[in-house]
Amino acid sequence: MIGKEPDADYVASISSPSTRYNGPRSVPPSAPHFPLKDPEHPGVSGKRPRSVPPASASARIIPTPAPTTSTTRPSPSIAPTTYDYLANIDSSRAVTEAFRLAKGDDKNVLLDFGADWCGACVSLNHILPSRQVQRELTSFHMVQIDIGTANSSNYRILQRYDSATKFPLPVLIVVSPEGSVVANTNTLGLPTFSATGFSEFLRKWAA
Repeated sequence: MIGKEPDADYVASISSPSTRYNGPRSVPPSAPHFPLKDPEHPGVSGKRPRSVPPASASARIIPTPAPTTSTTRPSPSIAPTTYDYLANIDSSRAVTEAFRLAKGDDKNVLLDFGADWCGACVSLNHILPSRQVQRELTSFHMVQIDIGTANSSNYRILQRYDSATKFPLPVLIVVSPEGSVVANTNTLGLPTFSATGFSEFLRKWAA
């Protein structure tokens, strides 16, 4: 059975773009609506929070390592940068150690007897750190011994090498590794206390 042919005006009306159905379409359910204000918490905005994607494993934050400091220490000096006659030093032990080293490397021992109140001793201490004198001192094992106080043990060290009762300070005695006196300023006279003058004295009496 053939149905009634539709009216031409009806067909034209539903085919025209201006008369097509534009009603609501089926869409997936959206996220629940948040009110602008939370009635239970009026001070809190009810705006929908932004969606933040989770951090990926490749985006890990690696803490910056703390700056490293060098642990390298400068090499110790061959000789001290300052010199003095210290009364609280065990001079006898220092002299024994100097001779022990001298027997190993065949260098002479330089014994410097003085006092901190002695002007010539202070002048000598001022030139000892100079580069010129330090170069010559490498040929000796030097020990400074205080005889300006009532330290009788230090005075006895001096009497091992000079039995005199009076000494113009400082007294510089050069001793061989075997213990023989090579030079004694108490009998030779003091050298010039300048870098050049004292360097010449050291060169003359080096082993």
